Amino acid sequence: MFTKSLILMVNSKTHLVNTLGVDPKDLNKKYLDKGKLYYLRFLFTTTPIPEMSVESVMTIEDAQLLFKQTRADTPRSVLQGNKNKGVLAEHTVNSALTQTFPSLEECARVLKGDRQTIRTHLNSHSSSLYRKVWKLS
Repeated sequence: MFTKSLILMVNSKTHLVNTLGVDPKDLNKKYLDKGKLYYLRFLFTTTPIPEMSVESVMTIEDAQLLFKQTRADTPRSVLQGNKNKGVLAEHTVNSALTQTFPSLEECARVLKGDRQTIRTHLNSHSSSLYRKVWKLS
């Protein structure tokens, strides 16, 4: 459930970090007064927001439960963005073997290679073929 209401007021950043388990470095660098949502849901600010309702302030225990549930329900890939880049492996001899892999890891697993070598082929953008038959892009 998403609301636009004030859920918690704390006296200090230290109290917030200790009770809700927020990384202090992330809090300062990424979230506090930056306008970016923590877990795509929570806004941290030191500035009062007059539009927020103070009637619905949660207890610290309820806030801890909400944070715990939100962490459990939100996949890391959603929070960090899908950093995997697809790999197109074109077989130069037999086009039926051409595949698109969702990640470098998957490409290395199927082609039975190591990620570093495949990454080198991808980054070089050269005309050399991986294992003399695969054009990687």
